[in-house]
Amino acid sequence: MNAVEAKIKTFIDEALEGTTLFIVDFKLLPKNRIVLLLDGDNGIGIDEVAKVSKHVSHRMEEENVIEGAHTLEVSSPGVDYPLKFQRQYPQHIGRTLAVRMNDGKELEGKLLAINADIIDVNLEIKEKGKKARYEEQSISLTDIKEAKINNDIITNQVLLLKEKLQNLQNIHLRKKLTFQKEYLENNKIEKDLNLDFENLKLKNSELIQNIQYYKD
Repeated sequence: MNAVEAKIKTFIDEALEGTTLFIVDFKLLPKNRIVLLLDGDNGIGIDEVAKVSKHVSHRMEEENVIEGAHTLEVSSPGVDYPLKFQRQYPQHIGRTLAVRMNDGKELEGKLLAINADIIDVNLEIKEKGKKARYEEQSISLTDIKEAKINNDIITNQVLLLKEKLQNLQNIHLRKKLTFQKEYLENNKIEKDLNLDFENLKLKNSELIQNIQYYKD
């Protein structure tokens, strides 16, 4: 870690102090692109990400750590990002893990518990010509090369969230169209009233002229 990275790391630690958040990955890439991945013991929300990003960005500008243009990208690990630390596992209890062992063996099962560096998993055992069965097994984290949350489960959750968002957008659009329709209708009524008023003024003017004519 060079001097610039160390300085930025200090700002990150300031932002994380007193929280349950922690660094999953931190990189200073070419063209001054800073990538920071965060997680939390109870997960991490958008507001927390924004707060950290704002603090780090402000401190970098305050001390002019990087001269010229730079980008700061702060986010949580994506669906395909492996679990790197023991403290990431507890929040995923009840979810399905896809595990690749150091010996190349691949396992999949529901995470049941974690105790120190040992996880308990309800593994799905598949045998050709037989119905799949489940077997509880304890696995040491030191024997795991890579572990990810099952993509299908997360994908379904993302799709549900997208569907809810689309529904909200449709509701918003319908309300917007209704408002526009009411606005146009009200605008038409206003124009009609103005036209009626102008016609009335014209008739009154003609009436006054006629009365004046008879007087003369």
